[in-house]
Amino acid sequence: MGQAEPSEASPLVGNGSFWREFLVFCVAFGINHGTVTVTLSLASSLIDSGLASQGNATLYITYGVTALFAAFGVVRALGAMRALAANMTLYFFYVLSYELAVPFPSIDTAAIYVGGLFGGVAAGTLWTAQGIYFARVTAIYVARIAKPGSDKREATAKLAGLFAAIFLAFELALKLLSSLWLAIDGGRTSEIIFMGLMSGLALFGAVPAYCLPEPPAAPDEKVRESVLMTLAAATTLNVRDPTILLLAPFNLSFGFMSALVNQLLNDQLVSAVLGTSSVGVLTSITVGVAALTALPMATQRFADSKGMLVTAGACCFLVELSLCGALFSMLPHASTWWWWLILLIIYTMQGFGRAVFESVNKAFVVDLFPAESGPAFSNIIFYNSISAAFGFLVFPEMNTTAVLLFCAAFAVMTVPAIYLADRRRRDLVGAQLLPPEEVKPTKADGGGCLNCF
Repeated sequence: MGQAEPSEASPLVGNGSFWREFLVFCVAFGINHGTVTVTLSLASSLIDSGLASQGNATLYITYGVTALFAAFGVVRALGAMRALAANMTLYFFYVLSYELAVPFPSIDTAAIYVGGLFGGVAAGTLWTAQGIYFARVTAIYVARIAKPGSDKREATAKLAGLFAAIFLAFELALKLLSSLWLAIDGGRTSEIIFMGLMSGLALFGAVPAYCLPEPPAAPDEKVRESVLMTLAAATTLNVRDPTILLLAPFNLSFGFMSALVNQLLNDQLVSAVLGTSSVGVLTSITVGVAALTALPMATQRFADSKGMLVTAGACCFLVELSLCGALFSMLPHASTWWWWLILLIIYTMQGFGRAVFESVNKAFVVDLFPAESGPAFSNIIFYNSISAAFGFLVFPEMNTTAVLLFCAAFAVMTVPAIYLADRRRRDLVGAQLLPPEEVKPTKADGGGCLNCF
């Protein structure tokens, strides 16, 4: 166990510097990640749907394996911010693969598989690094910015909600742009130009991450002496602290639901019946709901209600699955107003579930594993990615009813698992409300930064 000590010669960061750097990161991350989610949602519309499914499965499998076996070691070697910058750059190559595959069908298979590998490695490391960055920034906020004696639960809720709202807002803007662009001209040339724009924005979003400083390790963050111990930390956490397994059902459920929406709804139903541009409109509803509901979840009112919110997210998945069953039973009568109402509710429920996944879920992890945030986030990412990969590969071969029942089983399992996890979280956090730090905040130095501790 090691502790990061502030440098006595370095001035303390002020409120302005902290928020400026945190918000720059959120915006840059939002632009970069937004281009990836737009590409993922349009994949089966831009190229052959079978190849798109294989490319997505490649991405998610690589994503999970990287997160569990390599990401924590990469972050230890590069630092959280440099790992974020490097893997945001790899995201650019994932988006670029579609820019190459659309106009050049002769190389589309190679481009999509290589792009999937780049995207998977990037995502697996990126989200682990983001989790560690978030845990460290939360510690800085509690120690230097928040009022003395502040409850860490409030800090994790506030910062996670703000981060989720900002990056989801940029994703929403890019998905609306994709819908408008392809609705005006859905031809092949327009698709090529649009993917070129996405590639440029992906690279643009990665650049600020190279300029932001590295936040210091949190005081209670474990520092491992060897690379081998670092690499083994994520894979052995399930044995060392089985509490992480209680978070598995919700994160597996979200991965399955993501695959169901992208594979069954977006591709086989919405795109086929309404056209490619409608995919962007409906997925924008999901992102818009997620962005709008993430901010209220960040308020002090919900700081100690994380278990309730995660359970509510799982219940939204159950409502969504029930309505999906009704929707598929109504086909081919896709012109009735009931059909449209059901679609609206489905994508709204998915939006609330995603808001919980992106904000409350991650704050929950930091509350439960303050000293093991890196390994914990690696496991959370593994659960989510491996379930999504399974969905992309297997759901197309399954009966629709079987898919819905399969997904429902994991949503149901979430309820008792989160109840037990929340009891554990309350024991950990409630037993030790953070005392005031020995070093009090001072005036901002005007040019402070996150590494000035």
